[in-house]
Amino acid sequence: MELLKNDIEKLKYLAEHASSKSKKREYVIVLETLLALKDEIENTKTEYSPSNISQYFIDKSHLNNQKQLVNKYSQKEYKDFINMICKNCQSNTKLYYEELYCKNYIKFKDVKDIILDFFNTFDNKLYPLVKEMLTNDHLLIVNDHLTSGEGYSILNPFSNNCYIFTVIDNKFKLDNISCLVHELGHIISFQNFKSNPNAYKQSISNSFIEVPAFSFEFLFLDFLLKNNLYTKEVEKVINNNLYTLNNYISFLKVINKVIDQLDILRYYETEEIQDILNSVGIVKSDDFVDLCFSDLTSNHIYTLGNLISLNYLSKYRLDEEKTKRNIMSFISNIGIYDDFDTMNKFGLNLEELKRCEYVKQEVNRNQKQLRKNTQI
Repeated sequence: MELLKNDIEKLKYLAEHASSKSKKREYVIVLETLLALKDEIENTKTEYSPSNISQYFIDKSHLNNQKQLVNKYSQKEYKDFINMICKNCQSNTKLYYEELYCKNYIKFKDVKDIILDFFNTFDNKLYPLVKEMLTNDHLLIVNDHLTSGEGYSILNPFSNNCYIFTVIDNKFKLDNISCLVHELGHIISFQNFKSNPNAYKQSISNSFIEVPAFSFEFLFLDFLLKNNLYTKEVEKVINNNLYTLNNYISFLKVINKVIDQLDILRYYETEEIQDILNSVGIVKSDDFVDLCFSDLTSNHIYTLGNLISLNYLSKYRLDEEKTKRNIMSFISNIGIYDDFDTMNKFGLNLEELKRCEYVKQEVNRNQKQLRKNTQI
């Protein structure tokens, strides 16, 4: 926590003594993120706030990033691609209609040992980074049973310090550990953007920002299965991941139908969205619409993150070393190529991604294991 507080104080100083308004805004954007993190940990409300100009820049920057993504996702080629993966994926994930509860508590020492063992097995060059991130300076844990399982990660590109925030219910359960490994995947990806704030900002708005996180999360769960560790709990977490993927797909299918009719620069009332959906023959509840259209781009990002990572998982089971290299190459090249070029590189094939056979394989495997245990 002291490291976070030091980062905040340094950023305040940099913002107050910045050489230009644009530089000040860069500092303020990161500062606001770290202050929000500190508030969550301490359950406080910070008194510091940027000037109106800086806040306008923050809002405008986020809106511009969203606009770029929406414009891309509105193109016919992208819409056709999304329509195909929704059709092929949903037919497999519709089996998932509820989340399963993880019961077993795991000591934090065992949590660290398992995670370190996994990353050391995957690539021992990642071991020092992961070990550092599991210390009190970087891993910030809050106990709250109402929001247990939530988490996120942050890079301060001006100090190169990374932080992981995670919420648990008294002690770690397997879903908490899976979430932690997910965030470590983000941290590994962030290493490409250290000391490069502009590249870091661009990466956050990239279609594939969730691929590193989901890839390591899925490979970690597979590692536990191979080593016969917490297998029943692992299958529950996989169930829950596929359940969530089905939700992403359900939202994405609807968004894809009307995304080119929406103006990202304006706010829509629920009734207006309903009129647009009704015009193309879609009838949904107001609650569904509110959830679906709260963010036009996140369902694209999380769906692509899941599908590409599941595809890598299926390849990893056939050729570990080759797939490891492809995953690390993918991570190193996020944001460099066009989306469709990226999905045809690093051991991936766009047509294979569309077919979603790899999703079917994992669904069948998981469903079979869940049926074996009548207590799940």
